Amino acid sequence: MEAYAPYFAFVAGPLMFAALWSFALFVSSALGGWWKLSNRFRADGPARGEKLSMLSGRMRFFNYSFVLHAVLSERGLYLSVLLPFRPFHPPLFIPWESIRNARRESVFFLRYAVFDVYGPEKLLTVRISERVLESAHWKVRPGRG
Repeated sequence: MEAYAPYFAFVAGPLMFAALWSFALFVSSALGGWWKLSNRFRADGPARGEKLSMLSGRMRFFNYSFVLHAVLSERGLYLSVLLPFRPFHPPLFIPWESIRNARRESVFFLRYAVFDVYGPEKLLTVRISERVLESAHWKVRPGRG
């Protein structure tokens, strides 16, 4: 049995890492609110529009540092995360009609576009890199609901 111990580490190590990685992604999606948004706004395919990559964002108390991709189209905002972070984080497509109360916010030296996402009721407040507000496709001007 002791002869197999080094081989066990080769198998158990990656399996443990995969299990912990999956658990961490599950917790961030469930507690952060991504999963809640995906129940209503799951994207049905890739979006076309102005693409912004390597964005940072925040949902509740979970940060998404430089792992977000956004596509701004005439119909809405498409959000996804980098592939290694994709489990439990399906791509989202949020129509402009569901985005309200856009505003700017600064936290230390970071500047965010902050907006509320509504189904019929308010679902979540999302913070994402302020660069999205500079897009000609952004439909909800800060200061307007």
